[in-house]
Amino acid sequence: MIRLLHYNDLRKLIITNYGDSSSILVNRILKYVIRYGDDALVALSKRYECRNIRKSDISIKINDIDFSGLDLNIKRNLLSCRNRIVGFHKRQLREIGLKSWFIKNSLNNVLGQACIPIKRVGVYIPGGKKIYPSSVFMNCVPAILSGVKKIYSCTPARLNKNNLPVFYAFKILGIDNIYNIGGAQAIAALAFGTKRIHKVNKIIGPGNRFVNTAKKLVFGSVGIDTLAGPTEIGIYFDRDIKIKKIAYELFSQIEHDDKCLSFVVSNNKKGIFKFYHKSKKFLIRNRFNPKIRIISKCFGRTMFFYNRKTRLCFKISNFLAPEHFSLLSNNPIRHIGNIKTPGSIFIGRYNSESFGDYSIGTNHVLPTNRCSKFSSVLNVNDFMLIKNISFIRYKEQKLTDIASSISKIERLFFHYKNSICC
Repeated sequence: MIRLLHYNDLRKLIITNYGDSSSILVNRILKYVIRYGDDALVALSKRYECRNIRKSDISIKINDIDFSGLDLNIKRNLLSCRNRIVGFHKRQLREIGLKSWFIKNSLNNVLGQACIPIKRVGVYIPGGKKIYPSSVFMNCVPAILSGVKKIYSCTPARLNKNNLPVFYAFKILGIDNIYNIGGAQAIAALAFGTKRIHKVNKIIGPGNRFVNTAKKLVFGSVGIDTLAGPTEIGIYFDRDIKIKKIAYELFSQIEHDDKCLSFVVSNNKKGIFKFYHKSKKFLIRNRFNPKIRIISKCFGRTMFFYNRKTRLCFKISNFLAPEHFSLLSNNPIRHIGNIKTPGSIFIGRYNSESFGDYSIGTNHVLPTNRCSKFSSVLNVNDFMLIKNISFIRYKEQKLTDIASSISKIERLFFHYKNSICC
């Protein structure tokens, strides 16, 4: 039975951050890889992935893969997907990309910042039970356009016909440092290096809870992008939006994971009840679909919010700060200014969250666990480093006065001495 929630119910909600007890196991894996290198990768692949590989199998030679068995239409669509993502991020680089800058004062002393790309980036692409060629594009394209010279990627995807789209995605991006390793051991190899896998400066890419825990533990030795949790979807709809459209927008996200966070908010009370009951009937009719078990479980946990004041509907969505938010309205433009926190916003009845995953070019690597309140979608600036630069050619007494005065206040004797000896 549906229970309608209201704005005042938000303070009672506890948003679960799905923790786990995998740290001890993952810590052992990290130490094992640090100590035994490639031998550890071979042993761990056999133990956790049931794969018998040799050390020579770790590196994948992309140019030796025969892609003739890959459907021509799939190749075309992968190329189109790549081109749209490249086009969007090229514009992003022009509009918000970090650039070096310098200023010179009257004494010709120079201050500024140098912006340089990260030297080496590691990309983890999952591929145990499913394949994600789109993740190759979303993670690698911003890095390439930012000027990262060396990109190393680990994926557990096996070299077979089903996984050809993933390797084709690598090929059309020109990435050839690919390693057939998955799990926490792949993160360890990228973070600390082995004889065959180069140590990187930053690791990005999604994965299961063991991959996430490994990224958390290696942070500090290397940088990471984010600790991605289960996917999230929020939907606002008002009158005259088709129930079928709302349902598919919701189901397209909650089919990912049975721990998905999902909510529907509306100022249309009758519409919420109608959507709920029609969706339940749809799930019963399609109960033999392999995805329905996951969708039904998530749908049972989906939160339904009603408020006749549209402004409060968007306050609810801003509080929950979902990874994805769909604005399904006949007049969406007037609501845009009210949406502040979701990671990616899909506006209009003809838009689709699936377009954001594959075809419009925006990046689908988004913050979860309400982190979009303080962090951003993966972008070109995530691969840039900002360095402060100062070149003092001529003595400025004002600099000495300020530095010597404040260092005395802070009781840092050698700071004081250093400032007056210049």
